[in-house]
Amino acid sequence: MEAKAATFLSHVTGSLRQRRDDLLNSITADVDSGVTALVNIYHTAGDCMRSRNRVKRDGNSVNQAIWWDAECGTMKCRKYELLRNFRVTNLRTDLLAYTQHRNRFKHVCKTKRLAHEAEQRRLHVSVRNDPTQFWKTIKSSRNQQSADSKLTSHECYDLL
Repeated sequence: MEAKAATFLSHVTGSLRQRRDDLLNSITADVDSGVTALVNIYHTAGDCMRSRNRVKRDGNSVNQAIWWDAECGTMKCRKYELLRNFRVTNLRTDLLAYTQHRNRFKHVCKTKRLAHEAEQRRLHVSVRNDPTQFWKTIKSSRNQQSADSKLTSHECYDLL
């Protein structure tokens, strides 16, 4: 295991040194291209550091929707960035930029959600003639409930 870690560390160190050397060379050649390269490095690092696998809904922590991907997360972050910018400046151009990006975000997410739902429908239709496979597919596609949310028959009787 330590050999793998050492190999990984040497590879990452080499990559970072190469990236740093490229950045220094571009800065000495042209400051604007160097600044652009540096900003791109930070944006790439920021995209890699974001955690998007959990979301709060109704006070319960659940997994993010299956169709949600990095593009949706990036667009959502950008949408809120534009909203914060509009709230600071209160300019019509900033409001327009926010609303346009919000509408694009909604469209992209709706398209991905509908594509996922169509794939699920296609999957369910493809196994409709085999009851065992059909119910296995239905059960696997349902949201899994936590152990806390399951009531025993006695608890259900007491509740009613």
